[in-house]
Amino acid sequence: KEFLFTPGTVDRLPKFYKRVRHLPYKPGAPENTYESYIYSPGWMIPYGWVEGLPDWASIPFFDQALWQWLGMAFSILFGALVVWLVYWLGYRRFRKRDASVWQVGRLLFPISGMVLSMLIGRFIDLQINITGTVLTVVSVVLDLSFFVFAGIIIVVLGNILVRGFTASTRFKPKGIDANLITLILRVSTLILIFGLVWYAAGDFGLPVTAIFASAGVVGVAVALAARETLANFFGGVSVLLDRPFRTGDYIVLDSGERGEVMEIGLRSTRPGPNRRQPPHA
Repeated sequence: KEFLFTPGTVDRLPKFYKRVRHLPYKPGAPENTYESYIYSPGWMIPYGWVEGLPDWASIPFFDQALWQWLGMAFSILFGALVVWLVYWLGYRRFRKRDASVWQVGRLLFPISGMVLSMLIGRFIDLQINITGTVLTVVSVVLDLSFFVFAGIIIVVLGNILVRGFTASTRFKPKGIDANLITLILRVSTLILIFGLVWYAAGDFGLPVTAIFASAGVVGVAVALAARETLANFFGGVSVLLDRPFRTGDYIVLDSGERGEVMEIGLRSTRPGPNRRQPPHA
């Protein structure tokens, strides 16, 4: 025979148990099976260690034994300490010494935070055996930190790639190729961030479609309010793609203004100091 239960029934099991826990056990039936299960550790924590703790460590508090609360707090503090040490070593101590173009070491901090958020969540769930509402709250917080660190990885990696490619001797720092590569990498970073937010919202059970529909309405309002800025931006993109001129070219505009192109950006192109106005008639 198979017994099928709805998710709602499974969620109400603790309430059902509280209603019958005061009833006597049948002869020969094992007693306190539920408590033995939820208050026992996983395979990584020897059961003898838990049995050797003082009696107060087994006192239940919000459906968790006190030793479980202490173990969860220690795990979170340990993970936070490791992440802080990685940040201090990578950003405070070695940042000034790292003069290389490809500063890959900057990824250690967010990677360590993302990995530890995942590992600590699994350890608290499977080894310390936190259950119920407490597990739900802790899992949400750790999942949120996981996605935050993942977003930091995307942003930092994008900055590293921009710095590495634009500093290459093959490209002029202020030329079209460098700006085009920067544009592609920045757009790719935004797309990855968008995908991460979309996935995270779905993972947390948020109405993804409604959120991004609202964001689209806000985007239209911002676009209408910043039409000139957006026009300059897309004009800069067309210059980067069509390449009508390059850095160092000497050009003459239809208005009579002339000068050397010093820098090509996304919003504007900066001429050199030899720019001059046409003579008046």
